[in-house]
Amino acid sequence: MAAGDVSKALRDRVRAYLGQVSQEGILSADIYKFLNRAQHNLVRRLNDNAMPEMLEVASGTLTNSRVALPSDFVRERFVEFGASDIRARRWNISELDALDNNTLTVPSSTNPYYYIWYDATDAALRLQMEVGSPTSSGAYKFHYVKQPTDMSDSADPILRSDKHHLLIYYALWLAWHQLQDGAMAEYMWGEYIKGANRINGRHSRLNRRRNESKPGDAA
Repeated sequence: MAAGDVSKALRDRVRAYLGQVSQEGILSADIYKFLNRAQHNLVRRLNDNAMPEMLEVASGTLTNSRVALPSDFVRERFVEFGASDIRARRWNISELDALDNNTLTVPSSTNPYYYIWYDATDAALRLQMEVGSPTSSGAYKFHYVKQPTDMSDSADPILRSDKHHLLIYYALWLAWHQLQDGAMAEYMWGEYIKGANRINGRHSRLNRRRNESKPGDAA
């Protein structure tokens, strides 16, 4: 199977469900746009452990206790610090003063914390580690959910086939809106939500480790 064959098959399935065998009604470019929007929504809606194909790990060393986020970052899962891969605790940036002043939460290389915020020096979002030294260059592993790559005639989706029907439902929801058929659009949205909830329900029962069944912001 050549690259893009899966994407073309999904595009053609959307067109078939719409009953439009040609591009006179909706262009193929529009269908790909709908399918790509579907991917981004679904990655933010599904639990982490429901889509192992979208999980990634970035590793390296910190610079002044911080590091740039990966270019394909969607949301963090967890962070490990040091040669022993100690799991860092996530800290709420609205309570940074408490982290510095609470003797029960003193950051160190064996008691690391992390948060993500806009760093004025770098003028960008950064993963910030609190490990007892503002100039730490310690090793880190950043586990995160990545962005899907856009589908096209030459690029297939990363999301596995068990989720492809949901991409079609979402694309059809947008397509029926464009064709001004509100009833069909509402039906497809309902099928999409039910399908996503079904996957989340099945996978959240399989693994209850911290952060690994957390859905993203699907707004």
